[in-house]
Amino acid sequence: MAIEKFDDDLAVERPDVHVDDPINMRPDLSELGIHEVERGVCEDNYVNRSTLRRARMGWDPVYASNGVPTGLIQARSPKWTERAEFFLLLRSAQFSLSRIS
Repeated sequence: MAIEKFDDDLAVERPDVHVDDPINMRPDLSELGIHEVERGVCEDNYVNRSTLRRARMGWDPVYASNGVPTGLIQARSPKWTERAEFFLLLRSAQFSLSRIS
C-alpha cells in the first residue's frame, strides 16, 4: 500500500459556499455546543449529527457553487422544517389552482 505525499506548495482552493436561507431562520448551534462555520452551518461529522439528532433537528449537506460537496451540513430546526413544509404545501396548492383555471 503506497502513501501519497502531497506537495505543500500547492494552494488548496476553498470552495465558495452559499446558503440560501436567511441567517435569522437558522438555529444557533453554539447553544448545543457545536462549533459553527457560520450560523446554522457546521462540519459534517458523527458527533455533530448525533448532537443534532438528540436535539430533534435535521440537516442538509452544503454544496459549493460548483456542485462539489463541502463537508459541511446546514441544520434544520423543527420550526424551520414546519415553515418549509407549509410553504411547500402553499406552493403546490397555488400550482393546482393555476392548472384548474
